[in-house]
Amino acid sequence: MKRLYDARPSNIRLFMDRMKLHISELDLPNVHIQQRNLFLFQPWNTPRFHYMNPLATYSKSTVAPVVFQRVFAYHRSQYSRYSAIYTDGSKRADYVGCGVVIEDIMHGYRLDTSCSIFTAEAVAIYRALQLIDSTMPRKYCIYTDSMSVLEALENYHDRCDPVVCTILDITSRLYSKGFDIVFCWLRSHVGIIGNEQADSAAKSATTHLPLAVLLSDMKRVILHHISKLWQESWSQQLDNKLHSVKPVIGA
Repeated sequence: MKRLYDARPSNIRLFMDRMKLHISELDLPNVHIQQRNLFLFQPWNTPRFHYMNPLATYSKSTVAPVVFQRVFAYHRSQYSRYSAIYTDGSKRADYVGCGVVIEDIMHGYRLDTSCSIFTAEAVAIYRALQLIDSTMPRKYCIYTDSMSVLEALENYHDRCDPVVCTILDITSRLYSKGFDIVFCWLRSHVGIIGNEQADSAAKSATTHLPLAVLLSDMKRVILHHISKLWQESWSQQLDNKLHSVKPVIGA
């Protein structure tokens, strides 16, 4: 086929060949894709997960931050025997990170830029569980501002996410070792110190966490890149009558 393309450059290349040229720009060969373990849980021992939401009745748009702080302080007084762990994730154009705060000690980790914000939030919880796994069994309350991750953990059958399943597997193992772990959702950016510290750790991490990239995240990166190339090609076709009707693809 290469000889044909060289002899007749005007010939339209096969879709596979065109995509190979574009995907090579993403440096995909250096990215390790995380494998999905379909047999992580035994059918008779599926994990059960639930989380607390003491701030469910308060809307951020109508309630002052001090109210959230007081409600959270009351919640902590009820769970004072549980050591607090705060987790958070952060993503911007060229950076993805996650943060964990345990007993005022901040841990920050950089992730592959292909990772989504969902993955960053989930990895933060995963890393928190790893950190306490090497300690003596205690009571812990893990706080996160990612409702989507908590819902995915609660309904993991609907979304067979590798990181979510790994979190459930580690949690179940810690339970069997004598740990008492509860999960709780909290509102972000309302002045809760632990959450603010985790957010800061997630945004300024320098330690790289060598984790494989999820297939769903890599698909999102490839689709975004292809859409960008398509838009660039379409933007140059000013003589096309449809260009004035729909100048932006997907809009």
